[in-house]
Amino acid sequence: MRKPFGLRQQFFAIAAGGMILMGLALSSAVGVIAGDQIKRDLGQELAELAFHMGDKFDRGMWSRQGELALLAENQVIRAPTNPKEARRLLNRLQSSVPLFSWIGLLAADGTVVAATGGVLETKNISHRPVYKEAKDSLFIGDVHDAKLLAEKLLNPSGEPMRFVDISQPLHDEHGNLIGILATHLSWSWAREIEETLVGSVRHADDIDLFIVNNQGEVLLSPRDQGLFDKLTLNSIALATRDDRGWTVERWPDGRDYLTGYAREQGYQSYPGLGWTILARRPVENAFVPVWKLQVTIAAIGGFFAIGFALAFWFLAGSVTRPLLKLADAADELATKGDGVLPQLGGADEIHRLSTSLRALVLALTSSERRAASMEDLAHRDRLTGLANRAALEALLDHLLPEARRNKRPVACLYLDLDGFKPINDTLGHHAGDVVLQVVADRLRTALRGQDVPIRLGGDEFVAVITIDGDDWRTEAQACAARIIAALTDPIDVDGKSAKVGTSIGIAAWPDHGDDFAQVMAKADEALYQAKRGGKNRAVFAD
Repeated sequence: MRKPFGLRQQFFAIAAGGMILMGLALSSAVGVIAGDQIKRDLGQELAELAFHMGDKFDRGMWSRQGELALLAENQVIRAPTNPKEARRLLNRLQSSVPLFSWIGLLAADGTVVAATGGVLETKNISHRPVYKEAKDSLFIGDVHDAKLLAEKLLNPSGEPMRFVDISQPLHDEHGNLIGILATHLSWSWAREIEETLVGSVRHADDIDLFIVNNQGEVLLSPRDQGLFDKLTLNSIALATRDDRGWTVERWPDGRDYLTGYAREQGYQSYPGLGWTILARRPVENAFVPVWKLQVTIAAIGGFFAIGFALAFWFLAGSVTRPLLKLADAADELATKGDGVLPQLGGADEIHRLSTSLRALVLALTSSERRAASMEDLAHRDRLTGLANRAALEALLDHLLPEARRNKRPVACLYLDLDGFKPINDTLGHHAGDVVLQVVADRLRTALRGQDVPIRLGGDEFVAVITIDGDDWRTEAQACAARIIAALTDPIDVDGKSAKVGTSIGIAAWPDHGDDFAQVMAKADEALYQAKRGGKNRAVFAD
């Protein structure tokens, strides 16, 4: 007759099997949950990148539209008795804003009276959309080729020249058409925005940006990808419904990509052209952190499960007295409720067991402390050490209720660095990182102890100002002045001098909105007023 397994062996078999299964199940669950969260964060990051690209376009087009409207009020343009003088004004605008590849003043019949560089002067272009579509109201045209104009303009990039049109009609006091200001904006502007945004994302060598019009035609794709004639993707359909989000889908090249999408929304008086912006990253690259995390968690879970199961083999030598002592010790722990097992004497097995269980409790406590430390890291910007957007949301959750109780306003200073892009372009992204770190240090020094500096991303920062006195404007203005002064001094980058400034938009809760998102939006608008008004200055939202 086969000898039955002893109690020690049975204990070991049951304990080993149970703990291995439980460890693997827990580690698998934790890996899936953590992996899903990382996937969501990566997808949202691409969606935000796509949104910011559309937003940059919209704000830029709004600025160009405003510049053209301002020029249309000039009497030299409205009554061009001297074409040379009109051409001089157009050349000045093009010199200030090189994105204008061509600006022309058209007579009422479509004849070019004056143009930048004299290009197309005396030509009649009444058959072109810049004339036909702009006779009654402002015309903003989608991206197109212009072969005749492309032949007469310099093209240093070597890429096919494409343009976006803005035309402003000129009417007399009776509403009669007296002329049209027609412009072609260089589509190379899109490439500049793409390179700036992708360059601001760390480890983004495999991120591609695309712009697709309402017909699904690709207007912009990476330099080494060529142009897809037309894209039919689920993300494009989702963008028309959800405005912004992310998905995983297969592209025409047969590869699966994590794809963030955003719908261009326009900005203020500029209505937008309804483009869809896509930011994609190969799944096999994007989800590498997810897979590594899941494998690591599974390995750690399996390791500890096996380790604890093996420990049972050495701790299960006795059954009666050691188990009773262990039960008494457990009862004592339950009675005390202090979360620490007492040190037991007696048999060596019980001594080992009590020591191991005490270590387990301490390890769990240490794990909780590490988890709290990881949460703090999640609220910090990795490059500058400043609080990030997630920390801002957590801060406002307790700051605004306290401000309501104390009836104290909270000011928002929205900062954007002036002259930062040339540093990246000339000295490299490492220099840009160094400048951002120095700017963060100077922000901390310029702010008071209760104020919070936050990096939103790129070269954009926010300072949340807690108001002590009755006049929030005075405190906010003083704070802005300290920041501007602090950032004025040159920054040494590997022996080279870099210089940046900052433009600041100021708004406050509750004067400019019931929730802080509205306040930040107002401060953002004021920031762009500061940019347009000369930079390196602070402007209040109202």
